[in-house]
Order: sequence, then structure tokens, then C-alpha cells
Amino acid sequence: MAEPSRQFLYHASNNEFNSGDVVRPVNYSHAFATKDKSLAKEYGKNTYRVEPVDHEEADSYTSSESAKWVGDMPEGAKSVVKSQKGFKIIDKDSE
Repeated sequence: MAEPSRQFLYHASNNEFNSGDVVRPVNYSHAFATKDKSLAKEYGKNTYRVEPVDHEEADSYTSSESAKWVGDMPEGAKSVVKSQKGFKIIDKDSE
């Protein structure tokens, strides 16, 4: 049986990370990741595949932050995931 297709999240940074490291909030109350690799690449020279430290917290926090938008949310913002607990590095994106 084939494994279901996995939707990766991406985080880019000028910092170097290793698999298993956690990207934690630094200048904001939350850390950022996105489903859009090209958007992530705009934020740093190193792009990583990541997953939320706590999936439920990231889903809930992202939903509550998205609800704050007044008017239509820009398309790029719709792909952003936010987490106060951070994102675990899976690996460095090789593309």
C-alpha cells in the first residue's frame, strides 16, 4: 500500500539548522512556516522542510491568527502556518 502524499511545510532562514532542531519564535510571538516553498525562499538562503512541534497547537493558533484579518486575506498569507511552540526541522530542502 502506497503511503499517502505528504504535504510539507517550509521554513527559510539565514541560520543553519540540523535535522531535529526546533525553529522557535524569535522576533514575534510565533514561528512561521508555509506550504509554499517559493514564498519561504524569500526569507532566507537556507530552506528547510519542517513540521509543527505540536500539530494541534499550530492548527488552532493559525486559525485564531487568521480570524484577525479584516477583509480578504492575501493569497500568500493563506499558506502560512504559525506556532508559538515552533517547528521541528525534518531536513534541508535540496532544491
